[in-house]
Amino acid sequence: MKQWLKSFAKEYGVFILVMVLFFGFFAPLTTIGSSMNETLIDGDILMLRRTQNVERGDIVQFQSNIKIDEYHLSQLNWFQRLTVGENMNLVKRVIALPGEHVEMIQGEVFINGNKLEEAYISHKATEIYLDFGVVPDDTLLVLGDNRPVSKDSRSKDVGFIDQDSVKGRITFRFWPISRIGNVHS
Repeated sequence: MKQWLKSFAKEYGVFILVMVLFFGFFAPLTTIGSSMNETLIDGDILMLRRTQNVERGDIVQFQSNIKIDEYHLSQLNWFQRLTVGENMNLVKRVIALPGEHVEMIQGEVFINGNKLEEAYISHKATEIYLDFGVVPDDTLLVLGDNRPVSKDSRSKDVGFIDQDSVKGRITFRFWPISRIGNVHS
């Protein structure tokens, strides 16, 4: 028995250690829905780098206050099912940081009075005017790239998100093969 254990440790010990370290810093996830189209498409398989250190333009996953339903639970990959709580994890883009004043005027975002250039937008928001006010300390304002369908900081269900709720930054797309590569902010 002792010999078998030594043999197993030699054969698989390094592999297990590498996997534990890898999943400590990274996590695979699958995109569900169309709120981030065209940047991320429903079914994209992505790599999340675990960090709460994010900047404007980063695409992040965070734990929302929205309870997860059976449909969304059924759409998660095996790793997401192991790590999901009772609330949904959402993927959105960081638009504004603490202390910044944010307005949306005819679908365009303004931060402290300056228009935010957003080349990644597939469809503009439909709001004529929306004043988010100043982003509170320790929170972020997040929006989906496909604004007409995205449930994001404009929604009472999401609002400003706590920086502590950020699980990490989306860094890489594995699938589909035709779109494999870094996910650019």
